[in-house]
Amino acid sequence: MAKHTDTVISNNDAMTSNPAAPAPLLVRMVSAGAFVLLCTIALVLPVPPSLYVKSASGLVLLAGCFVFFANGSRLLAPGIFLALAYLTRCLPFYSLFLMLALPLALYGLMVRFLPALHAGHRGFVMGNINKGPLVVTIVVTVMSVAGLVTWYALGNVDFSGFTDAFRDRGTAAVVLGGLLFSVINAFVSEAVFRGVVWQGIEECFPKALPIVLIQGLLYGVSHYWGALPNGWEGAILSGVFGLFLGMIRLFSGGLFFPMIAHLCADLTLLILVLHTLGRF
Repeated sequence: MAKHTDTVISNNDAMTSNPAAPAPLLVRMVSAGAFVLLCTIALVLPVPPSLYVKSASGLVLLAGCFVFFANGSRLLAPGIFLALAYLTRCLPFYSLFLMLALPLALYGLMVRFLPALHAGHRGFVMGNINKGPLVVTIVVTVMSVAGLVTWYALGNVDFSGFTDAFRDRGTAAVVLGGLLFSVINAFVSEAVFRGVVWQGIEECFPKALPIVLIQGLLYGVSHYWGALPNGWEGAILSGVFGLFLGMIRLFSGGLFFPMIAHLCADLTLLILVLHTLGRF
């Protein structure tokens, strides 16, 4: 038997979709469309500068949560997270370094102590730690690192938006800050996209293919507006990477191995940034 590592719930719960009979296809499609719309507003699109549009977007998220609550949908828990994530992004002191760590922490506390949101536990399982997922993770990591290095070597990559703020800082400070950011980003990104978002899509579809495809698409498009890598090239690279991370999540049944693969990719980007700064 393979060993299991599960910091929140049993792996059997994590690998099992809604135990009740599947809802009709039309209901599942409408629910999936609504959830993807909320994900797009909360996680993918940039926060609109207009106060009216910003407020309208927030009301859409709250309305979605109300509908999920009224229908007794298990989408309520991930919907609450999306509302928290959007609210955090609207704060005037929001920064990329904080990312989604604050709403994720608040959501974790709510899932822990509010019975109505206990279904959110299913998004935070660590999964199986055995040979099969390890091999998949190694293959994906090697391909991802090679892809990033090739992109950097052959493309006209502009890291100025990330390097300008660090040119006057010492190498040790840049390295330590980059390492801290990489660890936090890998943990938070996977907990959000392969955790909360994955769980929400899983509530709508009993099959794995649409789950992997939708979460990968959302993850890729979210990089277009500023994350590294960004732009169309970054969105495509990140989308493919998100699909591979989704495959790791599927094979391992949890977040541990996707976090490891994501961390390796972030450390590769850190090395490329250091090279751009001329620090080695």
